[in-house]
Amino acid sequence: MLVRLALNDAPVEIDVVNTHMNARRAARAPSARTLAAHNRQMDQLIGFVSANGSPERPLLVGGDFNVKNAPDRYYHRAATRPFAVVSEFCHRPETACDGEAETAEPWLKSQDLQGFASGADVQVAPRKVEAVFDGARGDRLSDHDGYLVRYRLSWTPPAAAPAQPERGLKVSPQFKTLGARVSWTY
Repeated sequence: MLVRLALNDAPVEIDVVNTHMNARRAARAPSARTLAAHNRQMDQLIGFVSANGSPERPLLVGGDFNVKNAPDRYYHRAATRPFAVVSEFCHRPETACDGEAETAEPWLKSQDLQGFASGADVQVAPRKVEAVFDGARGDRLSDHDGYLVRYRLSWTPPAAAPAQPERGLKVSPQFKTLGARVSWTY
């Protein structure tokens, strides 16, 4: 599913994509078959975003990717995704994300993933990652934990238009010793 949002002050619209991909054990099918189905779904997601999105617009992607402890699923066509995965981005030491897990490959520790891409005029960057609906508080809504990502969207506002000269008739009298001079400006 793709939703295109217009923000009040943003110079462009933002695409938001949601997905739910094939499970493994819950599908009750042989693992080779569920892997093939998942890989086709990733291919379709990449094609869908490429066909319906635009590099001009920022992109947010989220959903149940069913990749927990499944590197064969996660890394399928990873280099061709039109978005960066938040947990990979936030795992790099130079990023300013709060709350990301300090484990190796945290993107393989959850079924859910979120991704993002900047547009031509709007930059997108995750800033904070939080576990939600984790079951510890009794608020689990799914068969697995979810997570919330807070993003920063930034852009340079368009330059203010130069002030237009006032229109209308102006009379500017200038007096000299032997007469007067009057100039008219429209």
